Amino acid sequence: MTRAEAAYVIDVEDPRQVAGFADAIFVGTVVEQVATTTRIAIPETQFTVDVSEVLAGEVADTVVVNQQGGVDPSTGETVLLEEDPLIQVGRTYLLATRYNAELDFYTLVPQTGHEELPASNGGNNRQAEPDAVTQMREAIANAIPYDEPRPRVTAPQETPQESITTTVSEPTEESSTGASTPSVPPR
Repeated sequence: MTRAEAAYVIDVEDPRQVAGFADAIFVGTVVEQVATTTRIAIPETQFTVDVSEVLAGEVADTVVVNQQGGVDPSTGETVLLEEDPLIQVGRTYLLATRYNAELDFYTLVPQTGHEELPASNGGNNRQAEPDAVTQMREAIANAIPYDEPRPRVTAPQETPQESITTTVSEPTEESSTGASTPSVPPR
């Protein structure tokens, strides 16, 4: 296994920052792994997830969730981002994600964007809400909004103009040799 490191734009350990950063937070069960791609430097794995409850954002009943990490197709080696384990088929998670409209999937917030929830009891008894879900609801209510970085626009740099130096010379008088010499005003 290879461990990839990352720098994050939020404190992924602060649920309020995770809630403010995520476009969608929901509970879902992983149905299947559908693909592994390499977009930047490490593999990313996509899973189909059946959504059972939406806490924040808008999410369809079934979505594709992307997780950074997976099996590198060129080496066959598993690469994990900061040793963040991949979500598993058949398990139910609380998922905090960012939506990628271009690729039409939801990417997990690394490290803390997925928390496995206990298996339900089939609906026989009403179970109390898992602590992770209750805590995330509180984090959503007290979310610290993420300020999207804006492209840095700078004024065009002025190119220095070539300085043009003009030299004005005194009128000249023709000397007897035919050479010109500057005239000197009388004193």
